[in-house]
Amino acid sequence: MDAKDEFESKGIDVYNLNILRRRNGTVEGESNTKNMVYRIEEIIEFLSEIMTLEPGDIISLGSPPAGPPEGLRPGDVIEAKIEHIGVLTNYVV
Repeated sequence: MDAKDEFESKGIDVYNLNILRRRNGTVEGESNTKNMVYRIEEIIEFLSEIMTLEPGDIISLGSPPAGPPEGLRPGDVIEAKIEHIGVLTNYVV
């Protein structure tokens, strides 16, 4: 069973999950997977045509638009949270 099948077996729609991005604990952006321009299957199909995807590979799909014009700075902590999936924390160096 793949991850999408596992979500669907629990009644979770992967194309209707809340997305939240925080910088240094402050919410900078919120959206939902229903607002994605491309479906996950389309992204995987495209990438697999130009490279070999291996187990454990991570495909970053972006995040809701947000943030100050000056961008990220060393020391910032960026958290990306997707409902039912979890939080990915990145430290800017």
